Amino acid sequence: MAVAAIDLGMRLRVSRWGSDIMIPNGASEYKQIADTQAQTEDWVQLLETWHDHKSGLVGGMPSVMGAFGSSDHQLLALKEITDKYKSPYATHLAPLKNEREAVRGVFGKTPIERFDHFGLLTHNLLAVHTAYASETEYLRLLETGVNICHAPAHYGMLGENTLSETKQLGRFLRDGVWLSSSTDGDITFTGGMCEAMRGAHLGHNEALNCNTACPPTLALKTGTLFGAKALGWLDKIGSLEAGKQADIVLVDTSDYRFKLGNHPLRTYLVTGSSQDVDSVMVAGDWVVKDTRSTRFDEAELFADYQKAVASARQRIGRPS
Repeated sequence: MAVAAIDLGMRLRVSRWGSDIMIPNGASEYKQIADTQAQTEDWVQLLETWHDHKSGLVGGMPSVMGAFGSSDHQLLALKEITDKYKSPYATHLAPLKNEREAVRGVFGKTPIERFDHFGLLTHNLLAVHTAYASETEYLRLLETGVNICHAPAHYGMLGENTLSETKQLGRFLRDGVWLSSSTDGDITFTGGMCEAMRGAHLGHNEALNCNTACPPTLALKTGTLFGAKALGWLDKIGSLEAGKQADIVLVDTSDYRFKLGNHPLRTYLVTGSSQDVDSVMVAGDWVVKDTRSTRFDEAELFADYQKAVASARQRIGRPS
């Protein structure tokens, strides 16, 4: 992935998820499922190879799946490694309402309390889908400056009420937290950053019953400035200002949708898509120009993809 990002001119925090345990339903003890030391060594190799890479586009980001999937030993190793390399790190933190009691039943602490215990609640932590923190934990997250990330366009497809049940993610925005948006990942394509920012704009306004909870300008920041901070690149990207690298996205506004309105950003967020992107500049280099990649032949790539799909279907015995 890192090599592909460099070839395409993309920025990427390349990661390896760590998860060395599982908690069976209703259990008071966890089950070891992976070699903790081997995963620790993977993190070291990751950072030795990609941390502050000379390309200027790629960096390392060790991560754990969540407090429910990591032993104390693994969390301690994560702390030691990220302190040594001064790298950001990520986890799913309080993303599920039933996680708290399951983790506390085994470790005597909630997920957020465990991370706090090991000194992992810092400005280098990227906490994802954090919608189920207690009031005390919420205030602790504000105090420690943890970066919060969510995937607002992803939840509805899965039937999750992550935005609306606790309204906590919208509360982070209201309280001034730099809540970033992501596309998340799934076998079903849910769009790019435009679609994620649309989810933030519409979802938080609806959940909080307030059309100023996440106005267009704030939604834009969740996909630009706030994301740059969460990835540890605030000094390089995220906004257009002197001293930063030129990362620019150009959107074609000649379409009738933009001519009918007087707020192009709102129009783009509500009616636009990633397909409206005309050109993309990364670090001063045009990587997409006039809707086409400057780095590769898209038709050739798609043809290769179709061959790979046909081959996979044949190998697993499914008809094409």
